[in-house]
Amino acid sequence: MDRIISSFKNLFKGEGCAKTHWLSALLFFLPCLLGAVLSYCDEDTKTIIIPLMIVSGVLFVLSIVPMLMLSGFYVKFLNKRFDDVEGIPCFDASCILQGLKVLPLYLVWIIYIGIPFILLFAGGLFGVVGAYGSVNMSLTNIFSSVFFIFLLCIILILLLFVVSPFVSLIFIKYAQNFEYTPDLFNPLTLFRNMKAAFKDVILVALKFILVNIVTAFAAQIVIIICVIAFFFCGVIYAMFVPLNSNVVVDPAFIIPVVLFTSLLSVFAAYVKWITALAYADNLVEVYKKNFMTAQLKLENIGE
Repeated sequence: MDRIISSFKNLFKGEGCAKTHWLSALLFFLPCLLGAVLSYCDEDTKTIIIPLMIVSGVLFVLSIVPMLMLSGFYVKFLNKRFDDVEGIPCFDASCILQGLKVLPLYLVWIIYIGIPFILLFAGGLFGVVGAYGSVNMSLTNIFSSVFFIFLLCIILILLLFVVSPFVSLIFIKYAQNFEYTPDLFNPLTLFRNMKAAFKDVILVALKFILVNIVTAFAAQIVIIICVIAFFFCGVIYAMFVPLNSNVVVDPAFIIPVVLFTSLLSVFAAYVKWITALAYADNLVEVYKKNFMTAQLKLENIGE
């Protein structure tokens, strides 16, 4: 656990560290605001659904740049960890360029991982429907169907847990020199990574399950306190609202609620982001130990 604590400490070292953290949190604002606006689109707001959808479309387009910057920052952070330099990189124009450059790699591996998982889930779902759809849907059959679907979801989550850190190793390899090589796009690379460092990678992943639980719990406590405070502000506001007014579509009600929800989402996203950077830091150490060291040994043998 000392290595994990050291990773978190390192994230708050270096010149301009505070500014970088503020910027990283602010970059989550537009995507979180988009989520808050979309969550407000329901039956109660059908009279203003068109303006909400227009705003959502604009926010989606505007959110592309922040997400590219965060993606570019992530690979720059991985690259910096190879040099064992303290702190985190700064945000600049190169983050957008790196985000654009690494985008094809993200898309390819989303397809590689997403399609098999979708097929597995769809196959299991159709299997359950086929098995029980042709018989009388008694309470026992309904319970069995729900149980098998739930079991399938658990299995897929476990598979994703096992696979995802080895996909991260592929991005770590790219970030080492910011260069594309054929093996980065080869799906068999995933299995080679598993063979080379399965135990060390899974151990780090298991440790960070506990870390994520702790950080998420701490974040939820802060969020609950903020929600309680906001609730009391809402009670005070309601005391001055006429009883016949439609408060749900009142801009004086919508705007503060959406902004408040967005800020809470930003805080939660920032906590997850910091935890993800610490996780990546530990995976870089595993990569250096199991892949770079092995490569050096091969080069020494060749000489």
